[in-house]
Amino acid sequence: MTSFDLNPAYLAAAATCVSSEETRYYMKGVFVTPHTDPQTGKGVLMVATDGHRLAAIYDREGTAPRSAILSMDWKSKALKPVPRVAGCRLYVDLGAKQAKLVNPDYSDEPFAVDMISEIDGTFPDFWRVLPAQDGGESP
Repeated sequence: MTSFDLNPAYLAAAATCVSSEETRYYMKGVFVTPHTDPQTGKGVLMVATDGHRLAAIYDREGTAPRSAILSMDWKSKALKPVPRVAGCRLYVDLGAKQAKLVNPDYSDEPFAVDMISEIDGTFPDFWRVLPAQDGGESP
């Protein structure tokens, strides 16, 4: 299974820290990793960095079958109105290399967003720079 369910507003916010540097290609995407809440069984952490800035955003309603670095046209006009649309979800299918933006409050058909793909690489260890939530060690 390669389907991800993400909040597109959170993804767009994390993407503001994506690197544009060609030599560090693995930082040209948003790292999405499961960070499951034991009570709901859901939860995704979205992280992006350019080496100077870092965005780490938790989507408690999101799901991810595994960790992946997602790449797409982050300046896409399709993502611009997303923060203003409540209830939107972004369903990413890495097998088909596409994403669909869906608003469950409306019966309108979902519409395809720009092509999306996975970057093959190792994302930097961002846990070293994030403060621990409870005063203890980060996972």
